[in-house]
Amino acid sequence: GIEVDGVPVDAAEAGAAVDVGLSGVDSSVLRAGLVLCHADFPARAVRSFTARIVALDLRVPILKGAQVVLHVHSDKEPARVGSLLALLDPKTGEEKKKRPRCVGSKQMALVQI
Repeated sequence: GIEVDGVPVDAAEAGAAVDVGLSGVDSSVLRAGLVLCHADFPARAVRSFTARIVALDLRVPILKGAQVVLHVHSDKEPARVGSLLALLDPKTGEEKKKRPRCVGSKQMALVQI
């Protein structure tokens, strides 16, 4: 079963922290950060994706082509910023500027990874 905050549920929203009970699975193949999906609808690997990011305190701005480290739960993977698509309003998520030259500290942006 699935639980959210200790309460049994049929489904959980994307990004929710859930507890999942599994049977018939060798626990030695499980680790934090793995993706659990239905066998009929497997998660597919991609070479690039669009991400909404929030830049924290940066020493230098994020530029197109920047080498970055992608943190996904407990995993880390090297990545590259392909395109800076837009700067977004941090409060509303609305697009403020298309194709910015850089993303600075405390800015929200839509980028191609």
